[in-house]
Amino acid sequence: MEEISITTDAERPSVIMPSRLDSGAAPALKDMLSLSPESALDGSEVTYLGGLCLQVILASERPVINASDKLSEALILFGATSVLQKTALMSESP
Repeated sequence: MEEISITTDAERPSVIMPSRLDSGAAPALKDMLSLSPESALDGSEVTYLGGLCLQVILASERPVINASDKLSEALILFGATSVLQKTALMSESP
């Protein structure tokens, strides 16, 4: 399984999610989110999103930033566009 890392920048720390968010990645994603409670979720590397990781993402109530095309498509297919709306709202703020 790929490593999940945390980056920090001037605005907000972010958890860089691995490319494959399948059921095997869900426990590690949940643990990492508990270690970084103020972080956004960086989806720039995501190529696959499964249902369990989607549940972790939705339960975290965190914005997804830099969503890859594959992640955006998966969120739309799952009907979880609210996560994408959070992302759009963040990018519009000053």
